[in-house]
Amino acid sequence: METNDNDQMTPFAEETPTDDPVPAVPSDAPDDVALVRDFIVATDAGLIPELVVGASVGEVLASVAAARAAYRRVADQVRAGPVAVEPVMPPAPVVPAGGAAAFVVDPGELPSGELIRRGISAARRVGG
Repeated sequence: METNDNDQMTPFAEETPTDDPVPAVPSDAPDDVALVRDFIVATDAGLIPELVVGASVGEVLASVAAARAAYRRVADQVRAGPVAVEPVMPPAPVVPAGGAAAFVVDPGELPSGELIRRGISAARRVGG
């Protein structure tokens, strides 16, 4: 407590400004934008979180309307029930009569290890 000229006690001392003021943080600082976005997504369940985007607080706030409209559109479609869609049947695969076609391999494209393996296998079948 302080005393004034009348020798009366004053309950609070007057604060004097300091020489080192706290620097002002711009409202569009990346941390602030992320905090605003996270707050909006956490408190508003009626929007699609992936659509709440922006590089500034103003852009984030402007994207909220589109996110809400998209959520309403999807919710209305779900409430309306399933949409009747005719199933699409893929064409039946064509299998040639008598088995599959022969698989032709160019020996010039095979690595040497595969050529050796095939040569040994062929020699065993012939009995050599």
